[in-house]
Amino acid sequence: MSNQVSIDARGIQEADDAYARGLQYLSHTIEPQHLSLAYVNDVVRHILDLLETAAELVNTDSRYPYAIFFSVTALEECTKALAAVGARGRGHFGGCKKLHNHQFKQCMSVSPSFHCGSRLSVEEWKMRYEEFWHKARTSGFADARSNSIYFSLNGSGVTIPSQRFKKEDVVNFVLFATEAVEDNLLSVTSDVDVVLKGIERIWRNVYDHAV
Repeated sequence: MSNQVSIDARGIQEADDAYARGLQYLSHTIEPQHLSLAYVNDVVRHILDLLETAAELVNTDSRYPYAIFFSVTALEECTKALAAVGARGRGHFGGCKKLHNHQFKQCMSVSPSFHCGSRLSVEEWKMRYEEFWHKARTSGFADARSNSIYFSLNGSGVTIPSQRFKKEDVVNFVLFATEAVEDNLLSVTSDVDVVLKGIERIWRNVYDHAV
């Protein structure tokens, strides 16, 4: 299924400017070198596998919060992929310090103009995704990523991930991440059908359990 609906989600000036600066930083930091199609395909499969894992976890009764960790990791890997492929990077980022920064990778994984597929209406997009889109662009998901896998100590005992997250919120987060990953991967690979079919299968697997 191709992207048929574009959500013009620009308008947060500081986030828009930060995204532009991030792109400029990456283009000046990654040294030019052609990345083979085989390597690109490996990256695409890897990112889809991360989302597939998130989709499987979100449909469990007790492990669903862990889906956030894999979803956020997929978003971060998209930023690395865009840096490597879009800038014809050399495939390693030793000189690009920001690509070792979780927040930077999370914020750069969602563009100012977010392209939503035809799966949702604009109204449902706003209901399910808009809050996540705003957070991705302005501050990232560092807390959610950590809280989804670590327990914490408090005065009355411990808090585990399943006590922090409502399943409905995790489902919506995975759906959002799936759309964002599709948005990224379609600009990375020429094998569009693989991305569209994989994303559609993952998205449907999650959405069918959400309604």
